[in-house]
Amino acid sequence: MPIHDQEELKDLRKNWVISFLKNQPLDKICKYFGIKLSLYFAWLGFYTKSLLIPAVLGLAMWLTTGQDEKIDSILFLILCSFNLIWSICFNDLWNQKCAEFSYKWGTLDMKDDLLQEPRPMFKGEYKLNKVNNKFEPHYSDFKRALFRYLVTLPSLVAVIIMTVVIMLKFFELQSLFEYATSNGIFPELFGLTNFIPKMVYANVISFLNSVYKKMCHWLNDKENYREQTTHENHLIIKIVIFQFINSYLSLFYIAFYLHDIALLKEQLYAIFISRQLTGNFKEAIVPYVMESLKQIKKIDKANKKHDSEKPINTELTNMVDKLKRYVIIYNEQNEIEINSYPCDEDSIELNQPEIESLMPKYPDTFGDYLEMVMQYGLMVFFAPAFPLAALFTLVNNFVEIRSDAFKMCFLYQRPFGERVANIGRWQDVLEAFSTLGIIVNCGLLVTFGVVQKLFPSLSFYESFALIVLIEHIFLCFNKILSYSLPKLPKWIIVAKSKLEYRRREALRKFEMDEMHTLKRSNSQEKF
Repeated sequence: MPIHDQEELKDLRKNWVISFLKNQPLDKICKYFGIKLSLYFAWLGFYTKSLLIPAVLGLAMWLTTGQDEKIDSILFLILCSFNLIWSICFNDLWNQKCAEFSYKWGTLDMKDDLLQEPRPMFKGEYKLNKVNNKFEPHYSDFKRALFRYLVTLPSLVAVIIMTVVIMLKFFELQSLFEYATSNGIFPELFGLTNFIPKMVYANVISFLNSVYKKMCHWLNDKENYREQTTHENHLIIKIVIFQFINSYLSLFYIAFYLHDIALLKEQLYAIFISRQLTGNFKEAIVPYVMESLKQIKKIDKANKKHDSEKPINTELTNMVDKLKRYVIIYNEQNEIEINSYPCDEDSIELNQPEIESLMPKYPDTFGDYLEMVMQYGLMVFFAPAFPLAALFTLVNNFVEIRSDAFKMCFLYQRPFGERVANIGRWQDVLEAFSTLGIIVNCGLLVTFGVVQKLFPSLSFYESFALIVLIEHIFLCFNKILSYSLPKLPKWIIVAKSKLEYRRREALRKFEMDEMHTLKRSNSQEKF
C-alpha cells in the first residue's frame, strides 16, 4: 500500500481541494496519484469548462421564453441545434486534448499488452498455455455464452419490466396527488405538494441504479473473463445499458408516448434538483464522517485492548520498576542525560501506516466515470426541453471536482498509479450518446411541434420529412467532423516527427560508426 506523503498531500489540499477558482494542478495529481486518475480529473475539468457557453445560452432562453409561441419555437430550434453541435465537437476536441495529456505524461504510444496475465479472480480448469508454455486457468467460451444468453439477457428483460412497472406506479401516484390537491385533500404549498412524487421517483431511480450496479458486477464476475481490460469493458457495457433503461425510460415515455411537455420539464427539474442536493453530499461528506467515526472506534478499541493486556503480575511489575530506578541511578552517577524509559504510558499511538490502513481503499474511477457519463447523456438528450440543464450540470460538476478531490486527499488510501493512454471504453459510450442524442433531439422537435408552429402550411408528413432531413444532416456532420479533424494536434505531430528524425539519425550514425569500425579492423588485419 503506498503511504501518503504529508507534504505533497498538504500542497494538494491547498492548491486543489479548497482552491475553487484555480485550475487543477493536473501534473501534481499525475505525479501523486498516477495517470489514470489524473486523466479522469482532466476530462471532468474539460467537460465542466465546455459547459459555460451552453449554460449561458440555456439561461438566456429560459429567461426569454413564454412571451410568444413563434419566438419560443425559434429559440427551441436554436438550442436544439447548438446542443447537437456542442456534443459532437466536445468529443472530437477532447480526443485532441487527451492526446496532449498522454503525450506529456508519456503514454500516447503505449501499446496494448498482448500477453496479459489472468486477473486474480479468473477461475477455470488449468491447461497448458501454448504461448508461454505455462499451466494457466482456462474457461470455456461456450459456458460464458451460455450464461450470457440464459442469465444476463433475461436479467436485462426483467429490469426493463420492473422499471416499466415502477414508472407506471409512480405516474399513478402523481395522478393521485394531483387529484388530492385539486379537491383540497392535500394543501398545495405553492405547488410543492405535486412535486413530491417526482422527487421521490428521482431518488428511487438513484437507489435502483446502485442495486443494478451490484447486479451487473455479479453477472460480469459469473461470465468470468480472463483479462482485466476485457472484464472492465463488458462491465461498462452492462452497467450503462441497465442504468440507461432505469434513468431514461420514464423520460422517453413522457416525451414520446404521453407527449406531456410540462410533465417532462417537471421530471427533469426534479432529477437535477435531487442530484444537486443529495449527490455530492452522499459521495463525500457522509463517507468522510462515517469513516472518521469508524477510525475513532477502532483506535479506541485498540487502546482498550492495550489497557486490558497490561501485566497483572505485581512481582514482575515491581522488578521492572526496580530496574528503571537502577538505570536512573546509573545515568546520574555517570552524568548521562538520557531519558530512555518513558513512564506510565496509558495508551498507544498509531503510526501513519497503521492509521492509513484503517482508511478505505479507493474503489477505482469506474463509479465516477459512470455518474458523469449518465449525466452527460441526460444533458445531451433533454437539454432543449429543460434549458437550465447545462447550468445545473455546470454547478454540479464544479462541486463534483472538489468533492472528488476531497475524497482522494482526506478519505481514501493512496492508490497505486496506473498508466493509461485515454479514458478507454467510456469514450465510446460518450460518442454513442452523442449520436443517439441527434435522434432524440430531432424527436423532441416532433413532440414540441416546432416545425408545425414555424411552418403552419406544411402537413404532418412534410414536417416529419423535414425533421428526418435535419437528423441526417447532423449525422453526416458528425461523421465528417470525426474524419476531418486530426486525432492528434499539429504540434504533437511535429514533435513526434522530430523524435522520429532524431531516432533515425542516431541509428544511421550508429550503423556508420559500426561500418567504419569494421573497415578499420579489416584493414589492420591485412597489415
